[in-house]
Amino acid sequence: MELVAQRHPGLPITWFGHSMGGILFGMMPAHPRIDRVATLGSGSGYHEHLARPLRYVIGAFWHVIVPLSVARHGYFAGRRIRTVDDLPRGVVAQWKRWCSHPDFVVSEGEAVRQAYDSVKLPITAVVFTDDTMASPRGVKAMHSHYTGTQVDLKVLRPEQQGLRAVGHFNFFHAKTGPRGWALSLPWLGLSPA
Repeated sequence: MELVAQRHPGLPITWFGHSMGGILFGMMPAHPRIDRVATLGSGSGYHEHLARPLRYVIGAFWHVIVPLSVARHGYFAGRRIRTVDDLPRGVVAQWKRWCSHPDFVVSEGEAVRQAYDSVKLPITAVVFTDDTMASPRGVKAMHSHYTGTQVDLKVLRPEQQGLRAVGHFNFFHAKTGPRGWALSLPWLGLSPA
């Protein structure tokens, strides 16, 4: 952030966080140059907040797959089973703890709760209805912890936006391309050129 702020002193800065990039914003120290926040697919990982069908298989993931992987490799070998990424055992244990609580990452303690409370920037939270990880319910639950600001929740149907499947990751795919980025301009506080 410091480098961006130094190189572009007169430009507004929007934090655009996808998934955990939007969730963890609430834990970051405030940066005076950030003017607004936009999140995409940044939902609670608590099992009741997850999108279907992930909600129905997450128990097997946390109670069978993760323990077996950690026991065998000493870390969670996510790449081998084509989920998330490889994670150290402590990180995956922390993630499991978060996902076992309705407050997700905010369950980490009072300091985290206060950090979320202290965010005063306007937030636009976006979720696509075909996201297989973040559900509208989960995005709403996660952003409910930003009690010090207004959150504008946008639940978008890809087909109504002229897009095919967007899911959790395809917004950044070349096939979504210019149409997706044009759609995001208002979230980012920009207007079309």
